[in-house]
Amino acid sequence: MRAFLAFKLTDEIRDFAVEAISSFSSILPFGVKWVETENLHVTLSFLGDVNENLVDEIYDIVEEVFSQIDKIEFKMEVIELIPAKKPSLICIKLSCNILIDKIVGTMNKKLSRICPNIDIKSYKPHITIGRIKGVIPTPVMNKYIGYLLSDYKFRVPEITLFKSTLSKKGPHYIPLFDYEF
Repeated sequence: MRAFLAFKLTDEIRDFAVEAISSFSSILPFGVKWVETENLHVTLSFLGDVNENLVDEIYDIVEEVFSQIDKIEFKMEVIELIPAKKPSLICIKLSCNILIDKIVGTMNKKLSRICPNIDIKSYKPHITIGRIKGVIPTPVMNKYIGYLLSDYKFRVPEITLFKSTLSKKGPHYIPLFDYEF
């Protein structure tokens, strides 16, 4: 199964992201596949293809790494394109109250023992709101990318392991476990 770990969004943050999608989709009606409301999240790690028998071991690693953390709070920064060269995603860039990149790095190192296809790269927290499928006109990019968002802060209540099933209609995410803070 294809799987990834993510922070679920609160209803308030999901509503904010949906507003951003609505605003941008009116400006960019073509060339972008906008993320469905139910699929909005903050990805922690893409695990790749994983044996379903490893779900309990994945939970144990998440618990081991995050058990000493009582609160994770993100702050919205700007709208950005990822990666900078040949972008494929439109995202809400986030900053965090803790050294989340180091924590995710530790978790990924532990997970790599049982998930050989894990995507190990430096962690940059964000909420993907669109996947670029065409060319975005430069004037539109220059006007809206880098748009500063309010210093809106939000807490994430849990980490979820999702099974990802792809179809012609888009991805479908099925939660397999939640680890609550």
